[in-house]
Amino acid sequence: MEKYFNEHTPVYELERFRSAFEFMRKNASLGSTCMDIGCGAGNVLEYVKNELSLKVSGMDFAENYVAQASKRCGCEILKGSILDTAFIDGIKKEYDFVLMGAILHHLVGGTRARSEELAKSAVRNALKLLKKNGYLVVIENAYSPSFPMAALFYIKRFMSSLSNKRVSFLNGWNNIGAPVVSFYSNDQIKKMIPANIVKDEAVDYPDLSLVWKLAGIKRASWVTFIGQKH
Repeated sequence: MEKYFNEHTPVYELERFRSAFEFMRKNASLGSTCMDIGCGAGNVLEYVKNELSLKVSGMDFAENYVAQASKRCGCEILKGSILDTAFIDGIKKEYDFVLMGAILHHLVGGTRARSEELAKSAVRNALKLLKKNGYLVVIENAYSPSFPMAALFYIKRFMSSLSNKRVSFLNGWNNIGAPVVSFYSNDQIKKMIPANIVKDEAVDYPDLSLVWKLAGIKRASWVTFIGQKH
């Protein structure tokens, strides 16, 4: 995964964060701090810093992303993985907000079950970075039912063993192949967050493509879960 994101460094759109941004605007106070886990190119941090006036930091495991985000935001960007517990324990700061935008589905192991364990570990480590009563913001693609996503996981693992390029399917979907991902349903993601859920929102995609329908997917959405640390 690190190799993939060092070679391909896309800048993801801010639209998926709009609901979270509004929540942060309402609940932040003067001097509030924010850590963006998997900050990528730094466009989310840039928005939080300039539009919400929070003090920001970020982390990413891809060296190219760390360089881009540092240049873009002019703030502390740490190189490391949310799965590295020793690295997380070494961060002595605590934050009012911790963001995890489209991160969990990229934490993949050899099986779906192992991938889910990694996602849960990442959430537990993220909670360590929060102040008491701070907020963990988790934003993910969610799909139901889970069986097609399990099939996609193993198909992508197989195709990625043959090529590091994405492969088109029926001229309508180019998400077969690298990177391997493990998507979850709304309920699966919610159960990963051992915190008091104060916001639970799902915005369904306007329309499911024919490819998704043929694959058996009945619902696709962007979900936002915000949990407050006990």
